[in-house]
Amino acid sequence: MEKLYPFLLILSVVFTAVSFTVAFIFYRKYKNLSAPKIFEDENLSPEDRKLIRKIKDPLVNEPCHEHRDQLGQGVCAICNIVLCEECVKEHDGLNFCIEHFRTYLEHDWEGVETIMTTPDTPEVALPLYHFKNSIWQDEIPSIIRTHYRINIEQDIIESHVSLMVRRDDYSLIDHKWKIRNN
Repeated sequence: MEKLYPFLLILSVVFTAVSFTVAFIFYRKYKNLSAPKIFEDENLSPEDRKLIRKIKDPLVNEPCHEHRDQLGQGVCAICNIVLCEECVKEHDGLNFCIEHFRTYLEHDWEGVETIMTTPDTPEVALPLYHFKNSIWQDEIPSIIRTHYRINIEQDIIESHVSLMVRRDDYSLIDHKWKIRNN
């Protein structure tokens, strides 16, 4: 029986930690339900409000680029075209069209800039999305990746939004980013 006590102690500590984590997640989730919706901010342009809605709720309600009779199931992380279940290629938590799936796999990617946002301030990352669209006009592929972190001290969920480019394009794009933001 004495051999069982350390096991039970460890089990109770793990159970307590998991319980507190689950309770914290539910607390944060339901606490934020009453938070104001930032994409309704009158200071944002209609295009930016639409972009914020798309960032916060990426469900696609448009037809597939290739199969107009099928609803989209994802958007290519590089070219932003809408893709149905048949067309979408998923990898590393991102969606791609077949052409850009190959591009993603064939290159190493580097981060140009990372911007931290919160659920109440997603508009802070808009410059990254605008810059991504501007370099795509020159057919330079890029990806927006988001990583989440719970900041217990400030009681917020942080979103770290990063613009990634091919390593071969990094110097040029990093230079363009710095010129644009100085």
